[in-house]
Amino acid sequence: MGWFFFQRIGRRSARRATGTLLVLVVLGLALFAIRARSEGKANAAVGWAGSGRLLSPASGPPSAEGIPVPPGPALAPRSLLGDGQDVDHISCSAGTQFQIHIHAHLSIFVDGKPRQIPGAIGIKDPVTDGTDFVTGGTCLYGLHTHANDGVIHVESPSVRTYSLGEFFAIWGQPFDAHRIGPARGTVTAFYNGELVRGGDLRSLSLSSHAEIQLEIGRPLVSPQKIDFKSL
Repeated sequence: MGWFFFQRIGRRSARRATGTLLVLVVLGLALFAIRARSEGKANAAVGWAGSGRLLSPASGPPSAEGIPVPPGPALAPRSLLGDGQDVDHISCSAGTQFQIHIHAHLSIFVDGKPRQIPGAIGIKDPVTDGTDFVTGGTCLYGLHTHANDGVIHVESPSVRTYSLGEFFAIWGQPFDAHRIGPARGTVTAFYNGELVRGGDLRSLSLSSHAEIQLEIGRPLVSPQKIDFKSL
């Protein structure tokens, strides 16, 4: 009888041990899933582009708008394509009455190195204040830049949503999944820190405080975070 008693105790202990082990396994899997989600953006980008570890974005001194200027050359010069004529049905307006005035930011990297977006894109006959900041011109398109810090000013006489493709059209530079201005290769895009998978990159929305990062080549650079408080 004593032997059967200890046998029952042994079976209960084994069941408790098994239950405890299962709980630990479940907790371990949950912690692994949480960690995987927190690293998902970087891991997805690395896995998709096969680039290895993501670089940290480098930034230069702040512009007159308070946004860091990329420490690199301009991707391409300002074109005269948007020199007063309508571009993609976007007109150049001499007035300053706008129904919307918001800001988005564009970062561009080629082979892991930053490229500047010139100031005065979308501004005809630009006028500066003695620095690199463009104060105005004879007319401004609904999408334009005042400095070489990547800030895109969205100012429109009507309430509408503009796209990244429209900005490149005003800039006068080609842009698609395999080209950014003069740079050629597969384009990796981040939108508000999230890897863009498929779709037409030209249709990315220039919504308020949108953070768009375009990259060609390797290594990839981690999505940049912009502080819009100074704008």
